[in-house]
Amino acid sequence: MSLYRTFTAADAVAYARQYGQVADPQNLVSAEEIGDGNLNLVFKIRDPQGVSRAIVKQALPYVRCVGESWPLTLDRARIEAQTLLVHGALCPRHTVQVLHHDPELAVMVQEDLSDHHIWRSELVKGRYYPLAAGQLAEYLAQTLFHTSDFYQNAQEKKAEVSRFANPELCQITEDLFFTDPYIDHERNQFDEALLPQVQELRNDAPLRLAVAGLKHRFLSKAEALLHGDIHSGSVFVAEGRLKAIDAEFGFYGPIGFDLGTALGNLLLNYCGLPG
Repeated sequence: MSLYRTFTAADAVAYARQYGQVADPQNLVSAEEIGDGNLNLVFKIRDPQGVSRAIVKQALPYVRCVGESWPLTLDRARIEAQTLLVHGALCPRHTVQVLHHDPELAVMVQEDLSDHHIWRSELVKGRYYPLAAGQLAEYLAQTLFHTSDFYQNAQEKKAEVSRFANPELCQITEDLFFTDPYIDHERNQFDEALLPQVQELRNDAPLRLAVAGLKHRFLSKAEALLHGDIHSGSVFVAEGRLKAIDAEFGFYGPIGFDLGTALGNLLLNYCGLPG
């Protein structure tokens, strides 16, 4: 029988008291649910002065922004926690610290990063962090190289490929990156004035052939343990500091996917700048 239950704010406080690794657990007194993504509950656990001391994150058994009509595996919480633990061992400076995780409850406790900001928001505001690009590059280099055949033992890597199999979330990526943008799909949203350009892309056979080749690589190349969703919305920054978060799309895939996702997202931001 499953032990899973959806956490309330009180549950999150009790859990953080037990696993938050704070000096005085009873000093954790309240929780604020701050999840603004599509998939999870995220609680900030605060002390009596209102200062956030820990983060409790729980996966929901469905896509949050849609509802129970779109069920989703809870195993993604295990994969996220274990991906962050592996990446954290390889690049602790730039990976959020996982303090505890429970696959049955699909929950984890993470270090609090309230003194950081989501990089996407900072980019939109035009705030420049001169070290961030290099720090992200270090994170990618350390995690991708050390989980690849260039470093990892062959038998160990084969076992890890199995441990990090993530078919449901990979299916989401396959659709959103490699299929839906090139067909008439209800999830595609664009200004009506752009319809001629959209139709031109949909009818571009060489482009679609190239994208099909990339999709095949995504499906078949288990090169390294990817973050799987490494864009500016999955990165916290502060002056001189950077931390990757939100690794529930983690799996063994082509190294170029993480690199391309990171670079492509930054290029999109650049293209959207005023002037």
